[in-house]
Amino acid sequence: MKELLVEYKQTLKETRSMLSTLEKKIKLEESIDKFSDVLVELKEDKKIINSWISNLQYSIQWLSTGRRPGSTRGIERRSVYQKEILTDATDIAKIIESGQVIYSEDESIETDEEQEHFSQVTDAVLGVLTDKEREIYKMSINGLAPFEIAQYMEMPYKTVYKAINRCERKIQNEDVSFL
Repeated sequence: MKELLVEYKQTLKETRSMLSTLEKKIKLEESIDKFSDVLVELKEDKKIINSWISNLQYSIQWLSTGRRPGSTRGIERRSVYQKEILTDATDIAKIIESGQVIYSEDESIETDEEQEHFSQVTDAVLGVLTDKEREIYKMSINGLAPFEIAQYMEMPYKTVYKAINRCERKIQNEDVSFL
């Protein structure tokens, strides 16, 4: 990491000298002709080099401090890591890919601890849904047809159908890498 930081600092130094040379060329060109095409190209090059310098400074600051510049808290203090739940990949596959949150008859969860763990995983995945969406989705998973859910919830059939599709999209797009 230290070698990378040294390389970034060296590149920043070289880029700044490149900018200084370019600024001299711009001044010279301005004294000759203020509206030339070469001057326009040089100014565009200056913008690009300034963006390089900005990116290098940002990276150097990040590498030096170990924190994202402008961030008030380091990643180690973010709440997502405080809520971390360790789980087996098969649990996530059951929830995400099949969309099933219920237990099958063949599959028994042996201990209360395993049942609690599975419940935590399920709650974390379903946490992206609103209360109403969660209720509709659970009814759908447990075998109720959209028209039955619509009658129970006293809402139009198409609304329930759209809600189920929206729930499935939200769950599929949910980042569960922290589980």
